[in-house]
Amino acid sequence: MKGEFAIITCVKNESHFLPLWLGYYSKHIPMKDIYVLDNDSIDGSTENLECNIIPLHLEYSLDYASIANRVNSLHEELIEMYEYVIYTDADEFIVPKDGRTLGDFLASISGSEKRFFTTHGYNVYHNIDEEDPIDLNKPILLQRKYMLKDRGYDKTLISKVPMGWNPGFHECKYDNIYFEDEEGNPHRINETGKPNHEDGLYLLHLHYFDLNLHNKKKKGYQNLSINPWQSHFAPHNKIFSEEELVNHFKSTLAESSGLIEIPEIIKESF
Repeated sequence: MKGEFAIITCVKNESHFLPLWLGYYSKHIPMKDIYVLDNDSIDGSTENLECNIIPLHLEYSLDYASIANRVNSLHEELIEMYEYVIYTDADEFIVPKDGRTLGDFLASISGSEKRFFTTHGYNVYHNIDEEDPIDLNKPILLQRKYMLKDRGYDKTLISKVPMGWNPGFHECKYDNIYFEDEEGNPHRINETGKPNHEDGLYLLHLHYFDLNLHNKKKKGYQNLSINPWQSHFAPHNKIFSEEELVNHFKSTLAESSGLIEIPEIIKESF
């Protein structure tokens, strides 16, 4: 008999994000059903955890294609064991838009024939002129006011079928599917945009939720090897000077049209 839900992430030295990620998702999915691919972390963040730790040894620390291949492989293994399997990066949090908990949402789809669910992506931003550095011991969203729409994070992450995710997990073989009819046939929107699914889910990306942690993470990338064939991947991980980072945070909040306040109904999610 299959289990209901499992979740996967992949980490490399995520001493800040992995505890947050585990703290959130373990409220809704038992630790025994949580799978962490550990890309040779050396910061102690993957030691002595109750979840499943699966070693991942790569020639290059940042090899996005190899990481995607391993996640796709594990995902296919797990969908033979579970009704639905979720993947997110360690800085991504799936939150129902209507104020329900993720656990309540998952309970509502148990037994569904729907093959996959798509999230609407937003970056949570640190307003460095008005907000303090993040306190990781307090609820995160109560400390931040704004989130910025990012279509690149409209990701299909909850599924019961193999997804064939591309490196970065921003696209999959079902990309641009608008909806499925009663027989499970996909219907596509025009080719100019990402999906307009309304599955009622936010994907909140914490890459920019704190200037200091953002800066520390970028400095950490300086010591990691990258597959030379993939140097164009993940441009948001480009190393900036501290002055450039401050300007980026300020200008994004000042100039972005997709900036909205984090809805009060989800503020206590994590």
